[in-house]
Amino acid sequence: MAQVLRGTGPSLYSVNQQTLRQALITPALLSRANATWRFLVYGTQPLGALLGGLLGSALSLRTTLVIGSGVMLLGTAIACASPLRSLRELPAQARGDESTPSDVTT
Repeated sequence: MAQVLRGTGPSLYSVNQQTLRQALITPALLSRANATWRFLVYGTQPLGALLGGLLGSALSLRTTLVIGSGVMLLGTAIACASPLRSLRELPAQARGDESTPSDVTT
């Protein structure tokens, strides 16, 4: 069951968060936002591996796994408390309902 959740969870999350990012960020800045996201996600993984190795050598492996699980669950708790859970439609500016000076033709 854990393998099924590990396989499907990131896919479901990734599609939703990338769609929201594409809807909220202007096309001119989207590549920068995607690059920043990838840097933060993939760039911090070696730091987490290093921290896990240090904790595993200083503490017992069981304690290290409990700490790591708690940190991952903390991220889930933050996501559950987020207002994005109840988001059903995009803000008016993201939908393009508000006209900007560049949209006005003379």
